[in-house]
Amino acid sequence: MTKRLIGRASAVLGSVALGLALLATGCGDKGGGGAKAAEAKKEIDADPIALLPSGPILVATVDTKAFFASATVGPQVAQLVERYAVIPEEAGFKASRDVDRVTVGFYSVQGADGVAVLMGRFDAAKIKQFADAKGQTPRGPVVASQYAGKDVYTVSNIGCSVLTPKAALCGTEAAIRRALDRVRDGHVQRDVPPWMAQTLESPNAAAAVAGDFTKVPLSQLGSGVPPWLGTVKSGRVLADFKDPGINVAGSLSYDDPQKAQAAVDQLAQLNRMAGSTALKLLGVPEVQKFDAKVEKNDAQFSFALDDRGMRQIVAMTPRVVGQ
Repeated sequence: MTKRLIGRASAVLGSVALGLALLATGCGDKGGGGAKAAEAKKEIDADPIALLPSGPILVATVDTKAFFASATVGPQVAQLVERYAVIPEEAGFKASRDVDRVTVGFYSVQGADGVAVLMGRFDAAKIKQFADAKGQTPRGPVVASQYAGKDVYTVSNIGCSVLTPKAALCGTEAAIRRALDRVRDGHVQRDVPPWMAQTLESPNAAAAVAGDFTKVPLSQLGSGVPPWLGTVKSGRVLADFKDPGINVAGSLSYDDPQKAQAAVDQLAQLNRMAGSTALKLLGVPEVQKFDAKVEKNDAQFSFALDDRGMRQIVAMTPRVVGQ
């Protein structure tokens, strides 16, 4: 089960990384003049959550500036992103320098269906120039197209489009089209459930995740998903960079306290396993300050990773992704 979930997470990371690569291989915006276009750009730049299509199963946001600025793993993370994105600086774009925040919506637990809103700095002229020079990525050729009045460039079913000098979309073809439909129709407003948006906007969080599994349970991932995880109704996770390195806190919500207690028991067991000699030898980091408790129907948990543990996680990523 753990391997299956890690695989899903790896696919997500790979999609985002490939989207970043596409920014370096030709995502252009036709633009538009006049006050109406200027107002539209202002709306887009103001609220990345408003660009996400309705009905997400899971949403997440990452303060990429905070990760890249981390004295502990910042250089490692930047190197990793550049490695997977393969972003040529001659395109005028470098993820570790130019992306400030990524906000993502996922719409399926089976298969890929998601879109990321990247906020930062995007030089559309340089990017288009690189695309016109027939720039290619190691993952395949770039396919140029138009949709909803925007230039869209696609590699391996992952598309990208620059909306403004501060905002870009990257994602699967279906999801990015739904997001571009919203921009074309002037529907730049929040359709994400308020509690999800509030989670993403949690103060001082370097990363935040919120998932709603009431309609699409995690059990759909397959028979390897245990009952304590397959019966989760919703979940929230927050992370920040404070002593000893990174601190994570979250909650899993169920329809009764007994299921919440079963989840707490399993989380405690996983924590004990992580501290075993065998897993340490495999490079699995040992967590610190672990705590888990039941609060009504919620399984609440928290833990921390020190600098060494964070470096281990980053070092494991290439093996997990398979490159």
